Amino acid sequence: MPPLDAVKKYGSLDKSGRQGLYYTMSLKPNSAGLFLNVQKKDISVMHISGEVVATWQLEKLAERFMQKMPALIFVSAFTEERDGLEYFHLL
Repeated sequence: MPPLDAVKKYGSLDKSGRQGLYYTMSLKPNSAGLFLNVQKKDISVMHISGEVVATWQLEKLAERFMQKMPALIFVSAFTEERDGLEYFHLL
């Protein structure tokens, strides 16, 4: 989806009246129905309707983070929820 279309469709207004995608996202849908879908090679922002809002290749995303923030430590992990607690398996 083109970025401007995503902002118009799913965005909200900030304190200055500008429309943008000002949301925290996780694997569970947020108040706008947006959530992250993480696969082996890419990560997508999706809507609960099934519409894909944006997709990034994980390798390209990691490369860009390293260019922007060379001191960044990138950690990859599998997560699992058991009895309401989140567990991590670091790779």
